[in-house]
Amino acid sequence: MMTVRFPNGQAVQYNEARYVARYDSYTDLYDKKDGVWIAQVPNTCLIESQPACRVYDALQQQPLEQFTKEVRALKRKIARKS
Repeated sequence: MMTVRFPNGQAVQYNEARYVARYDSYTDLYDKKDGVWIAQVPNTCLIESQPACRVYDALQQQPLEQFTKEVRALKRKIARKS
């Protein structure tokens, strides 16, 4: 699994990506060496081999606010089923 972090802060997780081939202006992601091509990204991106849990814009979202909204939504769903 690889995470591609774009210069604007957005991050995209590629679950099957395990191999990187870098060229002059872009990078290709593959599932393995000489394997299936998955994606092509510009070389201005940072490629991480640590897992991420979602696609998001880290510069725009406040994690605590997002968590609070999700908890409220779950509480409403539980209340409806009771």
